[in-house]
Amino acid sequence: MLDSNLDVLIDALHPRNVAVISGHLFRGSELDAAAQDATESKIREAAEKLFAAHNVGFVYGALASGSDIILAETALKMGAEFEAVLPFNTERFVDMSVKIGDPPGEPGKWEKRFRAILDGMHGPCSLTIMDTQDPAERDVDGYFFYGFRYAAGCALQRAAMLQTACGLIVVSDNTEPDTVAGANRVFADCAGPAGPSTSFPIRTSGPRAPSAAGAKLRSGPWCFCGTAPPAPRRAALRSTSCSRS
Repeated sequence: MLDSNLDVLIDALHPRNVAVISGHLFRGSELDAAAQDATESKIREAAEKLFAAHNVGFVYGALASGSDIILAETALKMGAEFEAVLPFNTERFVDMSVKIGDPPGEPGKWEKRFRAILDGMHGPCSLTIMDTQDPAERDVDGYFFYGFRYAAGCALQRAAMLQTACGLIVVSDNTEPDTVAGANRVFADCAGPAGPSTSFPIRTSGPRAPSAAGAKLRSGPWCFCGTAPPAPRRAALRSTSCSRS
């Protein structure tokens, strides 16, 4: 009897997988309230499917307006833990990356959601600040660049400790990166050509020149971010490799 139920028992005891997230922020100057709501609905629907399909229980990432906050809220709603990793002090981050998302007539919309996550109103959340200093303006992109990699490193360590899989989920409009940081840079640096992905014909900002593949919001692909191995019972979970450089 024990042998027949051993696989079920092992699966039940095995830790859930880890993910690191990145995504475009929303700008209130480019997306009004209705457009933000429509975009959010599609991101949330895709995120629910990805988190469920890959049994994600631990999520790392920043909390900029738009994609980051939507992904974090979705993960928490589905019973995952969220580990917020900010590149510099909280107030500077809010001023630069959260308030910018407020649509006309809705001041404080995104900061309220940001604070609710950090206050644990949606579920277990911790906060790590990569550098508590206030960076010079010229250094901000570099902080965002290393901030994501810091979050990815934390995710990899968690997965290695738990002996489970670590993956990457990106919300990107599928255009070429134009800075050293941001979701498009993460996608370009980490995502291989193979692996499952889901695309949607929507944008998270104003009009821009589309890439050869078209201007689409991409949720995925799911790709391992490093060498943290899944346990033997999760050996069937496969995807593309992702450089940690």
